[in-house]
Amino acid sequence: MLGGQGDEWDAQNDMVSALVGSLLMVGVVALLQRTEARPRFHSVPVSLAGRDARASGSEGTGVGWGEEDAERNTFAHSNARDTRKHFLPIAVVCYVAFWIALAIHPLDRSDWLLENLLIFISVTVLALTYGKFEFSNFSYALILIFLAFHTIGAHYS
Repeated sequence: MLGGQGDEWDAQNDMVSALVGSLLMVGVVALLQRTEARPRFHSVPVSLAGRDARASGSEGTGVGWGEEDAERNTFAHSNARDTRKHFLPIAVVCYVAFWIALAIHPLDRSDWLLENLLIFISVTVLALTYGKFEFSNFSYALILIFLAFHTIGAHYS
């Protein structure tokens, strides 16, 4: 039998795997929050010669440049807000496509439906409480990763 399903230690193995995975993710989240607390990029104006404008004392206004040109030629942050705003809809569309692909011909349809009850309930709760409890994109990514693994397990069991 594949995977030892029905083994007397199956539930304990699942719980240990869940514990190890959650502890690993706590460490990853702590590490990411620690690195996000430090500033990574600074806005540095560039002169016409391509050097740091602070070194030449021109403060970003190169030869013949106006203030608008100097503002455009800084190493500023990218449009991260736009990416963050569109992350959740894109991630949900990708997950739904993944879920539909694995919904085709699962190993046992009745087990698949039973195991997908968790997905249906959790997605419904997340959708209904989105306005009140909006999580970070990282949290939504971790939830989607969990749901993807759960979908794979539901397909093959």
